[in-house]
Amino acid sequence: MSNYHLDVKVTIWERYEFESEKQMLEAKAKLESGELITTLDVSDTYDLQGVLLEDTLEEIELYDNNDQPTMELFSEGKVIWSNSEQNED
Repeated sequence: MSNYHLDVKVTIWERYEFESEKQMLEAKAKLESGELITTLDVSDTYDLQGVLLEDTLEEIELYDNNDQPTMELFSEGKVIWSNSEQNED
């Protein structure tokens, strides 16, 4: 890996496919009841593997990240610039 790079925060959808409609409806009921809460809960319970939907990748804006950086320039492991610095006066 290069010592000089730009890191960008993004969002992307991930797909988990159920074995059947019955299994999916069971998961829906458990999500609605609060028995399952996170994606990890669902994937572990039903032994599902996620697939990234690469065509859904989007950069995140500062306001979507609580004004935390969504772009950072690194030089030898140190941040030398971030887009959150643009909002500082």
